[in-house]
Amino acid sequence: MEVQLTECTNVQGYLLSDYDQSPSLQSANTLHEQTLVSSDYMPLDQSTKLRNWEIRREQVHIIKMIGKGAFSQVAKAIAFLNTNGTEEQITVAVKMLKKNAPESDRRDLLSELEVMKILKPHPHVIKLMGCVTNSVSNPLVSAQIIHRDLAARNVLVGEGEECKVTDFGMARNVHQDDIYTIHSGPKINVIVRWSFGVVLYEIFTVGGSPYPEINGREIAGKLQKGYRMPKPKHVDEQLYQIMFQCWEEKPNNRPTFSQLEDTLKKLMQNMNTYVNLKEYDNNLYANVDDLFE
Repeated sequence: MEVQLTECTNVQGYLLSDYDQSPSLQSANTLHEQTLVSSDYMPLDQSTKLRNWEIRREQVHIIKMIGKGAFSQVAKAIAFLNTNGTEEQITVAVKMLKKNAPESDRRDLLSELEVMKILKPHPHVIKLMGCVTNSVSNPLVSAQIIHRDLAARNVLVGEGEECKVTDFGMARNVHQDDIYTIHSGPKINVIVRWSFGVVLYEIFTVGGSPYPEINGREIAGKLQKGYRMPKPKHVDEQLYQIMFQCWEEKPNNRPTFSQLEDTLKKLMQNMNTYVNLKEYDNNLYANVDDLFE
């Protein structure tokens, strides 16, 4: 997927994608904001040299659809960009290719990206700000859904070790729940990253219960004071650090899912032993098998 960020007066981002993210399209208004552009059709060829423009996909939060064409549509969104060490919220226009867009439109998008890369800044010309080439996405975050019960027991493993998240009984749509506001949308991803760290803990303790030997009512207070689950003695330090980073107090310091994916893949390629079950503490962790005894 390629995503271009451009700037035009108040417009701060413009996104092109090859799928329809919303069935409801509103009339287009003149946008005086920045613009983001993205296209889902093929891995980027290295010759395009787009990597130096890259931003993370989760930095862009779509708000609403504002226009459409034969093969594309435009949405208003917020981009969270780091400028001189400070994160800024920038209003963006997101242009997306639809499912029925011909291959020629997708090629044109890539050409547009190349042209915008070489344009010099001008007050009356849209400026390229960056692009997203990351293929990893979180459908719950895109739909602004908070699962609220992400745990190993709610992840089904099927053929080919394919995992599927299940049990949405406690899930909430941030747009339909008074507890959440649209401003919390971009924060959903960092919340899920914390939960992902806990799921990893459950997996690598072979079904162990999180926060062993701690009363459930005390967990929130201890976390606010800086407590984190210690490294299980049978788990390698590298593996534990992945979990620990997901539990960083400052949300923006938690690794993105793209970074988590890359790190886990590298560990798998190393073919080292990261879990030594000979060191497993049966007295500390409530193993899954114990639930059926």
